[in-house]
Amino acid sequence: MLFGGVALYRLAARDPDVIGAYGFGTPDDWLERHVYGAHRLLGIGMLLLVDLALFGLPGLLVYLVQILWIPFWAAGVVNGVGHYFGYRNFETRDASRNILPLGLLIGGEELHNNHHAHAYSARFSSKWWELDISWLYIRILERVGLATVKRTARLRRGGDTERQIPANKRASA
Repeated sequence: MLFGGVALYRLAARDPDVIGAYGFGTPDDWLERHVYGAHRLLGIGMLLLVDLALFGLPGLLVYLVQILWIPFWAAGVVNGVGHYFGYRNFETRDASRNILPLGLLIGGEELHNNHHAHAYSARFSSKWWELDISWLYIRILERVGLATVKRTARLRRGGDTERQIPANKRASA
């Protein structure tokens, strides 16, 4: 499943029902239709060019590590370990768990239960002691005008995120 996931994602990306159900709220603008949709390999190609420009020939090694690192950790570790080990801040309909309170290695995905509870949120951390490195990057990009935060989970007094789930919708542990 780890390496076969790419094929499944490609099939799902062509299914209008899947796009309608899970693509709700995603951009459907000129850039999506004429750049990302029409040139699916452009992003991965640009990553290679940037790595080569920044690191020279060793940029090939950096590129290979990036290409292997992200799918392995995001699909294999987060979805495997993140539904088995760890702690839960929220009762969700699934078995998702936060692997570590420090989201440093895989862009905050270590905070998997938080992500499942607040899938819409740009910030995955929900406790004052949790660190989501991707939130730091998003805030920096926002400060320099390159990103806009549309929505985050609301923090309660004391630094915790609010979450209300009706009793009949809670997962059984």
